[in-house]
Amino acid sequence: MSPGPCLVIGVGNAMVGEDAFGGTVIALLRRRADLPAGVDLVDAQTDLLAFIDRFAAYDRVIVVDAVIGAGRAGEIAAFDEQTFAAWPDTRGGAHQVSALTALGLFRTLYPDAGTRITLVALSVDRVSSGTRVPEAAIAAGAELVARLWFAAADHKSGLQ
Repeated sequence: MSPGPCLVIGVGNAMVGEDAFGGTVIALLRRRADLPAGVDLVDAQTDLLAFIDRFAAYDRVIVVDAVIGAGRAGEIAAFDEQTFAAWPDTRGGAHQVSALTALGLFRTLYPDAGTRITLVALSVDRVSSGTRVPEAAIAAGAELVARLWFAAADHKSGLQ
């Protein structure tokens, strides 16, 4: 049995340092030969709100973004929705409308959606145009996303 459809959506501004994390992870994932059927990759740039109406069509949504204060600067981690929904929105992102705000709006608009949302975050102290996302961070983010979608496939097929 294959997992239900999965949307992986990168968020960020490619011209602003670490904020390029989401889009660069999406670009790297697009080059993978083992991309499973049913996984859609989208670079939302800085406009996550333009895509939230699509979330309900997916069993799983993985949002990839640079997040201020999600851990030690440079750390990459996955957070389930229950965890990141409890964060104060001041820590929610490097955008005027953070991923946390957008995902809260999704739950308000689609309260019955069974979509599981995970945030894959590169933790940053601040976002500045003078820095670049390290290649190792991009590779680690892409690998974490791949582990999440393959784990979902194994779980759905009964493998643990």
